[in-house]
Amino acid sequence: MHRIYPKMQQIAFMVALTFILFIASVFTAANVYAAGTSAGTPIIAVSSNLIIEYQDTNNNPQPTVTGDITLTDTVSAIYGLGLSVLSSSQAVPVSASATFTFTATNKSNTGTTINFALNDHYALPVISYSDNVRKGVNEWQVSTLNGVSTYFVFEDAVAIVTLSVTVNADARDSVTGYVTMNAFLDNNATPNGSYVGLNNVNYGGVSQDAVVVSTIAMSPEIIFITTNILSIIAPTANGYPGNGNDLVPGAKIIYQMVIKNIGMSTANITEVIQNIPNNTAYLLSSMSSTFPSVNEILFATFVDNEIVTKYELDVVGGVTPAVLSIRFTLTDLPPNTSSTLNFTVVVN
Repeated sequence: MHRIYPKMQQIAFMVALTFILFIASVFTAANVYAAGTSAGTPIIAVSSNLIIEYQDTNNNPQPTVTGDITLTDTVSAIYGLGLSVLSSSQAVPVSASATFTFTATNKSNTGTTINFALNDHYALPVISYSDNVRKGVNEWQVSTLNGVSTYFVFEDAVAIVTLSVTVNADARDSVTGYVTMNAFLDNNATPNGSYVGLNNVNYGGVSQDAVVVSTIAMSPEIIFITTNILSIIAPTANGYPGNGNDLVPGAKIIYQMVIKNIGMSTANITEVIQNIPNNTAYLLSSMSSTFPSVNEILFATFVDNEIVTKYELDVVGGVTPAVLSIRFTLTDLPPNTSSTLNFTVVVN
């Protein structure tokens, strides 16, 4: 029979430690990440004043053995990183810049070098677009604000890199530019990888990581929703014997156009120029818009159609064949806003 008697205070310490670890395991979520014990840290197991008493097969007591035992080993290095970004997608007006902040966490248990690259490591283009035509004539400007691509990072510390993407002035609304930021360890940072320890804690990280960020251009974009003839009014009140909507000489035609800003920013100045149809004459002061506008007619130069009487125009029955075009000018048309534009002509 063998009996081992460590010192009583050691027994009390181990009981207390077991109780603490049990309580900690109850309140610790599974697979929580931890940097882990630093590489090179010695793990020392010491048993002091160890006493061994034993008997032979005839139950005769044998000499008592006493001694101290020390077991020492060293924690090895495990390498890894993790890359993240604050706000991976941003919408900015044309000619403006989006700023992205990347954080690379050293998940190694020792200090190591973390490298950053936009395209060198993965051989990707610096920036790609959702639509190469709508992006505008030139490439969008991409630059790292730190000016540094390699950092030595202590264990469980971070390296931060800031990236700027500037949208072209002629970019169309909603076109998106994509940039990939890469972070990677040196080739000699081995072993690397992530794993779950036997204590249910995550350690380590990947040897290389990549995050894609997107910059969305915000610009106004005006489209025609409809263009049609709203109504035809025949001169039945003046003796025409046919139907009230017959298109005959002397009849009025009311045209209607609906435009809309489908872009993500306000259109500061929107001009809609409409030529007067052949064989018709413009009906003075017939321009109207549901969104406030400046209404003008073209007679040598554009003039306000309300003050056209200041000019020597051939005006008969409120119409003038001298007007070749009309212009609606809308100011500050907000996103997702439409305006209905009407004007009237009379058939010659």
